[in-house]
Amino acid sequence: MIASQLWMPSVSVPAGFTGEGLPVGLELVALPYHEADLLSLAYGVEQATRARRAPDLPTAG
Repeated sequence: MIASQLWMPSVSVPAGFTGEGLPVGLELVALPYHEADLLSLAYGVEQATRARRAPDLPTAG
């Protein structure tokens, strides 16, 4: 189920890239009213993976 349909808080964090360079995200879901725990976990995952990078800029063609 999608977290929003279950009325549960969720957050997506960068998780890396495919072999073709497409971004991959990780959705974390928590129990209702546990948003602080969810954000803390998301921050920890983001800091541990360091998966986010700036998008490649298109080249003038």
